[in-house]
Amino acid sequence: GVCCLWPGLYYGLVMGIMAIIRGSKLIGQNAHLEPPPKTIAIMQIVNIINLDVPNCVMGIVTLVFLNDPRVRSFYRG
Repeated sequence: GVCCLWPGLYYGLVMGIMAIIRGSKLIGQNAHLEPPPKTIAIMQIVNIINLDVPNCVMGIVTLVFLNDPRVRSFYRG
């Protein structure tokens, strides 16, 4: 019963759904019209509260890639 009361469980579920929705928008011809996925990357880092190390590392890598000028020029805003 204690595992169902941990708020990180719900945070991870919501973050995962948001990441899937956001990622599906980035697949296709109009991906450059979307803003960069910076919020999802930050949410992945915060997901360390669930001891989710792979997601934390992916969030850090995403933020590093988003700082590259070529990647920034791909997105509209």
